[in-house]
Amino acid sequence: MAQEKGGAGGPLEGRRRSLFGGGAGAALRDSWLAKNWQTLLVLGMIVLLAFFIRSYFVYGASVDNGNLFSGGSDSYYHQRVIDFVSSTGHHLVDDPALNYPFGMRNPRLPLYDWSCAVTGMIGSALTGTPVEAATSYVLVVSAAFWGALTVIPAYLIGRTAFGNRAGMAAAFLLALSAGNIQRSILSDADHDAMVLFFAMFGFYFFLMSLRSIKGDRWVQSYRGLGSIKNGLISYMKQNQVSLAYAGLAGASLAAVAFIWEGFMYLLIIILVYFLVQLFVNRFKDIDSLGVVVTVAVSLGLLFLLAGPMYFKLGLVATWYDMPLLLTLGMLVIGIIFVATRDYPWTLVVPTFIILVIGALVVLDIFAPPREEYTRAGKGYGGASLAG
Repeated sequence: MAQEKGGAGGPLEGRRRSLFGGGAGAALRDSWLAKNWQTLLVLGMIVLLAFFIRSYFVYGASVDNGNLFSGGSDSYYHQRVIDFVSSTGHHLVDDPALNYPFGMRNPRLPLYDWSCAVTGMIGSALTGTPVEAATSYVLVVSAAFWGALTVIPAYLIGRTAFGNRAGMAAAFLLALSAGNIQRSILSDADHDAMVLFFAMFGFYFFLMSLRSIKGDRWVQSYRGLGSIKNGLISYMKQNQVSLAYAGLAGASLAAVAFIWEGFMYLLIIILVYFLVQLFVNRFKDIDSLGVVVTVAVSLGLLFLLAGPMYFKLGLVATWYDMPLLLTLGMLVIGIIFVATRDYPWTLVVPTFIILVIGALVVLDIFAPPREEYTRAGKGYGGASLAG
């Protein structure tokens, strides 16, 4: 009877074994896809739901009426830049139509507009649609597309921090979030949804880098260069996965910097966490070398990748130099905390606080705007310093 019901050794079990038989069948049953197909299915449905909500109710009003934008002047200027890119193959840097008749630098960074232009040109080649119409259609749909895809990093962050169910809940709630829908609805035609997508992936990779750190005391003593060198080599060998995630975090944040000058906001979130973690580790006598390396690699790659573009477009002043200096200052603080690991925190922390207050006072006397920028961690507000 056991065999007739498909028990162990029965006909049903035999058919299962023949279907997935051999080593290949076992590998298929044990593959990542076989274990996670349900998660992928549900997450894919959430992505489609998010895209449907952001597209269905406005598609007719926008596309059927000639690709109308709802994002204000920003959307129309994105279209101007995209048209220039698709017709010339170059980025619009100095625009004579702005601040007429004197002209002005194009305030839009290239990644978002170029992604729409190139995608539209490919679509035009495949469908025969005029390039201008194809790029305009891509621009209209872009916000809904990136807004829907953002549920993926939301899921990954929630799953990594709190488990799979929390990740699914985060993805579903973001798909239905009114605030997110407002800035990622089809026809919005602005870069906000794309910025959030890469920003959240940057935070996810940053989190994974921290969680992947192995070891807890790599440098035996910071009083000798040989010990420090050996400790750093040991860290690099043990934490190749963590370093890879830190590199991915830096690349994702650099993508944001290629879209929007306001990447400083993301920088501040990471630096505030960094400072808090340094103090927590110091009070608990935990070596902060892993945190310092993760922040240095992530943000270092961000500035390394974004630097040439900001220099080329004349955006170094304020938009690049102040975030870089603030990051370097925070890394110096991190190095001080790491190097004084073996000293009592009752000595290190008060000394550090006194030095920081003294530095801010000196900066306030000789460069008040810079002091305000450093203390407040300004993003867009720092643009006034460029004047």
